[in-house]
Amino acid sequence: MVRAGSWHNRNPGEMRIALDLSWLVSSYDTVLVPSLIPHRAGLERWDHRLQNISSRDLAAVTACLRAVLATGRNTAGSGMEWQTMYSVMVDRYVECFGLLQYLLNTTTPANFEARGKTI
Repeated sequence: MVRAGSWHNRNPGEMRIALDLSWLVSSYDTVLVPSLIPHRAGLERWDHRLQNISSRDLAAVTACLRAVLATGRNTAGSGMEWQTMYSVMVDRYVECFGLLQYLLNTTTPANFEARGKTI
């Protein structure tokens, strides 16, 4: 099912909806939600959950969301075209990210020294 739906994750993606990513609030923000970092270690992305968020981090996320919602669209945000930036990063570095993930997650002793030299 994940594989079948993943073909939609390519650029340009859905063009009828324009997200204002300058106001994005994410649970992957390690400064905003540090309590989730150890609970996600070693898990695939689709296994990530918010159930282990600390009450302090939940309060921080709630405050951040309230601030974003209270601001409304009266301000221009950062002015950065984040969707374009994300697209460029994915297009440019997707192959490098795959190789980096392989190198960092390979733990066989025979490959340990070669991996250290490569990185």
